[in-house]
Amino acid sequence: MKVKALILIFLFLFSTVLAQEKAVKDKWFSFDKFQHFFLSTHLTVFSYEIYHRSYHNTKESSRYFSSGLVLTLGIGKETWDSKKPKGKFSYKDLIADGLGIILGLSIANNLK
Repeated sequence: MKVKALILIFLFLFSTVLAQEKAVKDKWFSFDKFQHFFLSTHLTVFSYEIYHRSYHNTKESSRYFSSGLVLTLGIGKETWDSKKPKGKFSYKDLIADGLGIILGLSIANNLK
């Protein structure tokens, strides 16, 4: 579990470095949106599984926890981006995060 957590943290930090190098243009279909969607999906499934299986919480509370955690991380990332020079808060990134959370919850909910 610790290895998976470290890999996810590394991927998140690596994606933020890549996002810093991107131009300010905010397209709906871009690699940045894919990163937001992909990472949100995986973080949602991962946090759901840990909260549900390792800490023996109900499925409902695990859904609330994982979606809240990932949404908070997404909003924090966009707030951080807005503080950088030439940075801006991207609602499109948050939509990609939200879609990733929805997919992650549906995957996690169907795992046995």
